[in-house]
Amino acid sequence: MTNSIIAEGLTKRYDTVTAVDGIGLAVKEGTVFGLLGPNGAGKTTTVSILATLVRPDAGHAQVAGYDVTTQAHQVRQAHTRHRHGPQPGRVSRSPRPNCA
Repeated sequence: MTNSIIAEGLTKRYDTVTAVDGIGLAVKEGTVFGLLGPNGAGKTTTVSILATLVRPDAGHAQVAGYDVTTQAHQVRQAHTRHRHGPQPGRVSRSPRPNCA
């Protein structure tokens, strides 16, 4: 089975703050993967890099076999076709109960 997401040494800095510090991961195709951690751990920044919304300062990542930095358009197309990689905005919420 191939990897749907691969990241090695991903780093992102904002001024003096290091939001992501050398993260690496490999997620096999067909696997459900959760990214957990405390506030400020870099979860949102990592997903933003994988979704091609933010460029990493160091390291590299691939989603569906495409480089998130040099092949962002293909990453987005692959996400649409195959639902590979992160799915920002696909969080479902429980309906709110009606209050009288």
